[in-house]
Amino acid sequence: MPAVYAIAALIVLAVLAGFVNNYRPRGVPGPTDPLQPIEIPLENAVMIRDSNWRKMINLVLLLVAIGICLWLINTYVPMAHSINVILNIVVVLGTCVMVLKAAGLWDEIVRTWNHLVGRRLTH
Repeated sequence: MPAVYAIAALIVLAVLAGFVNNYRPRGVPGPTDPLQPIEIPLENAVMIRDSNWRKMINLVLLLVAIGICLWLINTYVPMAHSINVILNIVVVLGTCVMVLKAAGLWDEIVRTWNHLVGRRLTH
């Protein structure tokens, strides 16, 4: 029965994400071509803040969905303990990288890492 609740929670998350991503403030037209950047007039600058909130809400919804899926796999998929631990580590590391990329910190971390490692390797 908990699996049914988890699947229902994933469906609710998908519906909520659909509402969040399709919301448009009044008076702000949607882009005609999704690949082209939109010019935002100064009076519609609230859309920029909405976009940041939209990204944060999407990130939180994605983290909840990843947690529910990982719980479902750990609970209902029979596997050796060592494989389960490896799967959990890979999912947590991937999620950390995703959050760092969403926050805009990933490029800075990679640049710092390359700077540190590059200095040690040069003779």
